[in-house]
Amino acid sequence: MIRQLSVCLLLYFLVFVNQIVVHSYILHASVRNRARNAVDGELVNALDYLFRTMAVIVSCHLVNITMWAIVFLVIGVTEDFEMSFYVSITNYTTLGTGDVVLPKQWNLLAPFEALCGIIMFAWSISFFYSIHQYIMTKRLDLGKIN
Repeated sequence: MIRQLSVCLLLYFLVFVNQIVVHSYILHASVRNRARNAVDGELVNALDYLFRTMAVIVSCHLVNITMWAIVFLVIGVTEDFEMSFYVSITNYTTLGTGDVVLPKQWNLLAPFEALCGIIMFAWSISFFYSIHQYIMTKRLDLGKIN
């Protein structure tokens, strides 16, 4: 049991650190130098920017889910990538349908991935809210919002 927990925790931290790096890089790259047009331009530019930001956030989560799917495939939890992706997306989103059960030696990975998903969703929501608030506050200061 201790060995299983140790291996699962090691995999969790390796994937989680990679997810933080990827999430940070992609989100930073998506907002750099683009917010000014959303603030100074028309409302359509601000909405377009917010929709693009949301698309980037969803893409980040798909990358994170894919990372977990690759882990499941490599350690032999599933036989093909499609099933690994399905298992990963149900765990990451905390949906947990229960139709696919992980082998006993890897059953701790599901809650670890769910925890990872909750943290990354919370980060994404707070990131999106801060971008939205920044744009709306700046537009209000510039008199673009009545």
